[in-house]
Amino acid sequence: MSTVKIEVFIARPPDEVFSYLRDYANQRIWQAGNLIELAVEPPEPAKAGTHIHKVRRTPGGELQFTMEITEMDESARRWTENTTTSYMRGTKAMWQILPESAGSRVKHTVEFNVTGFWKLLLPVIASSARKDFESEFANLKKILESI
Repeated sequence: MSTVKIEVFIARPPDEVFSYLRDYANQRIWQAGNLIELAVEPPEPAKAGTHIHKVRRTPGGELQFTMEITEMDESARRWTENTTTSYMRGTKAMWQILPESAGSRVKHTVEFNVTGFWKLLLPVIASSARKDFESEFANLKKILESI
């Protein structure tokens, strides 16, 4: 297993940031460079039991997978996603939006779990994901701070 953590400060109130991120359709905007397809069941806002079907561009080609929201704590602005399909099955992502001075701190932690020969490539997968996350979170910050 490999863990990638990323944080970003966004000069917007925590409830606004939480609401924006909880609407997975917004990922089409702030993840535009890597996100090819996105479907959410049931439609927004995401809650425990929501399934997110994605196709992402990766160095290894297109990756199709499904995630399930397994925990949603609205009062703490925290939730957890688990990947349920593909060689990434068992990967767990945690999100939390915390108040910080005049804005919000977005914390995102991904615990990668891969199967088969992909285990040999886990360091490359985690490194590539970190670069993608850094770019996407910079885009998220830019978008939310311009609203």
